[in-house]
This record gives sequence, C-alpha cells and structure tokens, in this order.
Amino acid sequence: MTYDIHGSWELKTGMQTALEDPSNPQLSLKGAMAAWITRGLSPSKAMLGLAMYGRTWTLASTSDTGVGAAATGAGQAGPISQEPGILFYEEIEPLVTTGGYTATLDTPSSSMYAVNGDQWVGYDDPSTITTKVNYAKAEGFGGWFFWALSQDANDALVNAAAAA
Repeated sequence: MTYDIHGSWELKTGMQTALEDPSNPQLSLKGAMAAWITRGLSPSKAMLGLAMYGRTWTLASTSDTGVGAAATGAGQAGPISQEPGILFYEEIEPLVTTGGYTATLDTPSSSMYAVNGDQWVGYDDPSTITTKVNYAKAEGFGGWFFWALSQDANDALVNAAAAA
C-alpha cells in the first residue's frame, strides 16, 4: 500500500501519497517501492496504490499553512465521507473550484494541498495522478490501483490515469 503515508493521527500536515519526501525518503511512494524491489520483488509484480481521497487537518495557525504545518487534529468531515480527517476527491474538487479553498502544488511530493482558513487537505488531482502513473510506467511496475473508485469526481482521476 503506497497511500496513507501521513494522516491526522500526526499533529502536522503531510502528503499521504508523496512521490518523494526529501525530509524522509522512506515515507514516499519511491521509498516504499524501492524497499520492496531491493528485497527481491520484481517491479513487474509491484502495483502502485493511489488514493481518490485526501487526508485533512485543522491547522494550529492560519499563518502556517504549508506541508509540515502544525495541526491540532483532523479536519472537518465532508458531507459524503462523513469522517473527520478524510475528504473524497468528489468533495475536494468543488471546494477548490468554487468553495474558497486555495490549491497549491507541492513539487517534491508531486501532490496537491488546499487551504481555507484553518482547514487543510492534501490530495491528488488529475495532474499529480498523471505524474505518478508515468512514474509507475517508467519503473516497469505491473500497474497501479485506486482506493476507491467511488470517491472520484466525474471520473477525473481515472481518466487522467488512463490517458497517462
């Protein structure tokens, strides 16, 4: 499993599906896949797991909003996910397009995060899914999978993966 690397069980924000993490390379997709492959797993038998949901936090301060910002706990539950700490992509997409959240690409992790006040969510969008699928192809992995298809927004993430 190469998602849920970070979550609201930690009191600082983080990317749950970081492609790379310069501060801790083991806590990344590349680090996880390399650990299996160096132990003898054939890349062609490895599957890259991607998430159709984001991990959320409530920020400790609205002046510190980046990756690694201090948090007080889980972000607010969404109307569909109904669980603090998680928003489905179908909930995130409208928050970013019309709901007042400001989205930012975190280049090292090839992941997105969005902030509105003290609410923070790290997630993948079609562009970051494309980057991660292209990584899986370049490494010769057996493929990739999503958890869970029902959490997509109008098949945006599935279509991005298929087109990569």
